[in-house]
Amino acid sequence: MRALSAPSLRHGPALALALAVACDIADGPEHVRPADRTALPADTESPDGALGADAAAPDFLGSDSCRACHPAAWESWHRSHHRRMTQPATDETVLGDWEGTTLERQGRRFRLYREDGRFMVDMPAMGTEGRHPTDRWQRPVEMTTGSHHMQLYWLRVPWADGNSPGAPLFAERCARCHTGEATLEGRRLRPAELRRPVLSPASDDHILAVHGLGAADKARLTDHVQALQHTDRLAQLPFAWFVREQRWIHEDDSFLQPPLEDEEVQPYTEGWSDGCDRCHSVEPWAAFSEETATASAAVAELGIACEACHGPGRAHATAQRDPLSRYASHLGLGAVDDIVQPAALAPDRANSVCGQCHAELVPLATGRLSDAFAPGDDLHAVAHVWQWEDDTHRAALPPAAQQALDAEPDVLDNAFWADGTVRIAGRDLNGMLATACVTEGEMSCLSCHSLHGGDPDDQLKPGATGAGPAGDAACLDCHPGLDTPAHTHHPVESTGARCMNCHMPHTTIGLLTVMRAHRVDSPSAERSRFSGRPSACNLCHLDQSLAWTAATLADWSGASASPAPAAAVPQSFDQALRGDAAQRAVWAWHLGWAPAQAASGSDWPAGLLIELVTDPYVAVRTIARARLQEDARFAGVDWDPARAPAELAPVQARLRARWQQSMGGRNLPALFIENGVMDEQKVARWLLLRDDRDVVVNE
Repeated sequence: MRALSAPSLRHGPALALALAVACDIADGPEHVRPADRTALPADTESPDGALGADAAAPDFLGSDSCRACHPAAWESWHRSHHRRMTQPATDETVLGDWEGTTLERQGRRFRLYREDGRFMVDMPAMGTEGRHPTDRWQRPVEMTTGSHHMQLYWLRVPWADGNSPGAPLFAERCARCHTGEATLEGRRLRPAELRRPVLSPASDDHILAVHGLGAADKARLTDHVQALQHTDRLAQLPFAWFVREQRWIHEDDSFLQPPLEDEEVQPYTEGWSDGCDRCHSVEPWAAFSEETATASAAVAELGIACEACHGPGRAHATAQRDPLSRYASHLGLGAVDDIVQPAALAPDRANSVCGQCHAELVPLATGRLSDAFAPGDDLHAVAHVWQWEDDTHRAALPPAAQQALDAEPDVLDNAFWADGTVRIAGRDLNGMLATACVTEGEMSCLSCHSLHGGDPDDQLKPGATGAGPAGDAACLDCHPGLDTPAHTHHPVESTGARCMNCHMPHTTIGLLTVMRAHRVDSPSAERSRFSGRPSACNLCHLDQSLAWTAATLADWSGASASPAPAAAVPQSFDQALRGDAAQRAVWAWHLGWAPAQAASGSDWPAGLLIELVTDPYVAVRTIARARLQEDARFAGVDWDPARAPAELAPVQARLRARWQQSMGGRNLPALFIENGVMDEQKVARWLLLRDDRDVVVNE
């Protein structure tokens, strides 16, 4: 999910339309705030939407102001992906293969080209099919988001009353009733109408009847209304550059979700101010003018910079420029410096600094979270951080959380495994809040991570990860003496002895990969059985059943084994074939994970991975392809996982033939592999039992 407060238009049209009208504030022409922070890039096509200085951020200075006094900290931040999170589109920042590239989706073409030094897109206008010249946009890329796993591109959507598809749409559908001057106000579309739901379950029939349309026209009417309502704003190019694989993918294929029906017209994509700005920039600001029905947006700084974690810096910089004040502060004398040092905060407040972005939450009051929260504050005072809620607890939710849950009833089922472990990437605080190390101890994000001094990829502190015992240092700080075979039941140097492989297994899904859970817990066969969350033991021991795990853990603890599942087959086989999409994604990743293959054998897991090449979910197919591409046996065989499963059947057959040849006559009866061949009848029976309920893990 992108944000509970503003869901994607693709996954909840009526609600998303209402929220987009009320909350998606677009950036108008260049607007300089009193703190000398410029607005997002200007566009002369839009009317003046600047609202003055009342929404300014005068306390923010920007990261350049920190460099002179804190050069080492500044340099370490500057190397990080946090700094590169959102940047103006330049030759240095745009990673995608641009010049001369043509992308296609559902027959609609997107041509990427350069013009006057700018990165341009010739594309179907949102709300149209893009088949005619009047239904196409030629738009510059204003900025990028992401530089590590994926990179997204932001385009300015033209003002609907100008020379854009919005005007013809108005003439075609609306002019007979809404006549007047060439402004929304002149067309008798009052601001109050613009900011309330246009289509909802209660009003669909009425709206369609008024416009003389049938139910089949609902989606097209929605797009026409959006073309008028969505004033000048930044919207996302519906393709992303997949950095890890150096290729383009459609935005719909960039996260785990069921196959979508073809869109009649090019849909409106995510808007920058839908909520993306909150975590991908510093101190975002957006406002809507009731008088002109236009909007403006600005940020203190693009990317995740110093003041996102340390708070506004003007007062600190002013005080430190005075030598007497500076020396007094070093001695603990004089006025209290208001700059925030997360490492000096109590653990819950330090977690709040990171959790403002690394959590699935909903603000408790209307308005923007950035207006209510600043580093050093208690995040829980202004937002509800989701945990798994059963029916009893859901009835006691705060009103804002209850409203969000009413709007997206499946959000918790999608966001969490049934044991309460969050499974959306980047929602680390939700996982930590289900961890005794946090609730009963003093663990914080900074126990393992450091923005200054950590690695630039995951910001892990030295010793927080690694192949050998040194990688357990962060855990052993609080749990000394647990790095022995008596505790781990594995040889000291083995991957099974690494703390995180047992207590923070890879069961979090996002960015077309699988990541470590940030809930620290112990393996439990019984919990895996009832929740469906793959067991940490079986994620390494791919050839073992959950019954084996239960017996092994019982033997270690001296307790009786918990009830075993009915099917005493390897959990990898069971869930990769008949599990839900989230389970299949986790197993696709682990079947190619080197530590798992070291424990279970490296030749046979590909046979199970090949079965996922035609999985119904593009994300599962993408993860399976990445793992198979790492296997030298399949060199020279490539395919596009975005193609329909039926089209991928010949590729699957080629892969299966190569795998069978490499296996020879090896028998693995427990895995249904005999004479080097997967028992197709048993596989087919398992596939018939596949859990086909829709799963959306939308990070």
